[in-house]
Amino acid sequence: TLAPDVLTHLHLHDGGRPSIAALLLFGRDPQRSAPAAELRCMHFHGTEVKRPAPSYQVFKGSLFDQVDQGADFVLSKLNRAVGTRERGPQAPVTYENPPDVVREAIVNAVAHRDYASSAAVQVSVFADRVEVWNPGELPPELTPARLREPHASVPRNARICEALFLTRHIEKFGTGTVMMIRECREVGLPEPEFEQRGGEFVVTLWRDWLT
Repeated sequence: TLAPDVLTHLHLHDGGRPSIAALLLFGRDPQRSAPAAELRCMHFHGTEVKRPAPSYQVFKGSLFDQVDQGADFVLSKLNRAVGTRERGPQAPVTYENPPDVVREAIVNAVAHRDYASSAAVQVSVFADRVEVWNPGELPPELTPARLREPHASVPRNARICEALFLTRHIEKFGTGTVMMIRECREVGLPEPEFEQRGGEFVVTLWRDWLT
């Protein structure tokens, strides 16, 4: 059970009652108040959307649960290599895409989506890429090009972002997208792409499909 003073500290009260942000973060059934606040994950064997999707899951519950379940879904579909136990009791696992990059893309979508929209956050795993879509447009201060360099954090949902920051899911300094680019470079992958497509923001993570 969440202590009432935690909601007060995080400014998650609305007229003495838990706000929508509080329900999304800590509620047992937040979709009762925000039906579209869910994460839809699909896996396609090819490079295009073809229905029905071979694997399709809808994750509900708190935003923390959605981030964890969405990241697990993507990582379960990526290629991975298991090393030896030379340095410890557990064999290390190396994923095709850095797990931190996958998780950052999903956290950002959940944190910055437009919760007034009836659309859900959507994650699609293709043979050559992973796409993360969230409803909403970038604030005027930011552009896809600005996301590729250090920039100020301009949160759409300030209270949600504050809670995610305090739980170390995100940083306040606008460094998440720069980290994604750096980590993809370090493992020899193409840099992520950031696009505004109409009323939706899209992050594309390219897979190591050539190997």
